[in-house]
Amino acid sequence: DAPGPLARVRAAALAATLRVSSVSDEAALLFEKDANDLLELHGPLVLARALAALGGLTEPLTLRSLLDGREGVRTVCAHPQESGGVTAEGEGEVTPSEVAIAVREALGIKKIGRVSLCTDGCALLDVSTSQAQQLVLASLS
Repeated sequence: DAPGPLARVRAAALAATLRVSSVSDEAALLFEKDANDLLELHGPLVLARALAALGGLTEPLTLRSLLDGREGVRTVCAHPQESGGVTAEGEGEVTPSEVAIAVREALGIKKIGRVSLCTDGCALLDVSTSQAQQLVLASLS
């Protein structure tokens, strides 16, 4: 499985931190004036930019499906509710078609993609960003 955006950022930050830590004090002192000038001019964000550059992340991450890597979709995890005999412990198994029906009704759409069930009873599916927001709002009401 491909790592999610947060895991990629954490890995890049770790790589950048290791590179920074490997610089000797003597070498760092050669850049101290420039570093102070940059901090004064750009503030602490310049340090974040330096870490991003050292970690190889110079552009925003492209959001992708966690299921198949497609761009422009969000992977949603639907948790079963206790009502109707369905619990997170797997009692009263939920089927992909039941999840698909519930999501189609919540979004007012005719078709959704594949629904994958997890061993803990949750279901994973990909939807557009706006549809993901709709599902979150529907779950809160």
